[in-house]
Amino acid sequence: PFFCVRAGAFIRPLAKLMGPNQPFLGLGLSHEDRKWLKLSSSLEEIAAQLVITLRECQPEGPYYIGGWCHDGVMAYEIAQQLRDQGQTVSLLALFDSQNPAWGREQSTKSGIRRRFSKLKHHFATAFSNGLKSSLPVWRKGVTDRLNRIKRARRVSLAEREGALNETQPIDNVLEDTLFRAVTYYRPDTYPGPVTVFQCKDRPADIYFNSAESWRPVVAGEMRVYEIPGNHRSMFLEPNVTIVAGLLEDCMGG
Repeated sequence: PFFCVRAGAFIRPLAKLMGPNQPFLGLGLSHEDRKWLKLSSSLEEIAAQLVITLRECQPEGPYYIGGWCHDGVMAYEIAQQLRDQGQTVSLLALFDSQNPAWGREQSTKSGIRRRFSKLKHHFATAFSNGLKSSLPVWRKGVTDRLNRIKRARRVSLAEREGALNETQPIDNVLEDTLFRAVTYYRPDTYPGPVTVFQCKDRPADIYFNSAESWRPVVAGEMRVYEIPGNHRSMFLEPNVTIVAGLLEDCMGG
């Protein structure tokens, strides 16, 4: 099977395109697993629990694993731990996922330039697609940014108080914990091959080049596929058909 970290409805089109003969499994924390989560939980600790779950389903490799965005960072650490346990990871697929340590470094170096590049990209997209059709995309972007700011504030407050607010909905607790874990994660060098699926529709600044973010820590071969669409639309038709075909090829299908 292909294990997709925390895959939800957003990834369903890709799973369906892989066909009935290719198992496509979501790998996530159960409600029981979440009980031990605390604000100080590291990405390594969370990944270790997911490795246990994965190996209960498939005790031995070779493994095919991947994830989108922050979940790709989790997939990277899971693959690292599997290899440390002597297992073979035949495919580590990172779908538009950025190395957070590299991202922090680039953000510090070129914060103003990065913001200008992103704003320029959004304006160019709006005028090429038409302002009216671009409004939903802008609205979604603003909502995502506001949610990210709220999450960062909750995590900051929780760090000062020493714990997450247990009265929060369990999904908020999970997302806040993962947000902090990914933010502070510093990946070790990965000795195996890595495959990066990167969206073409992105700002020009190097900060948004997810493949470049992983090159400093990937010692094995890196394959990079440029997928039409943006961070989200790469998983919508017709772009997702391209992703499915490439993923099948990577798995020897």
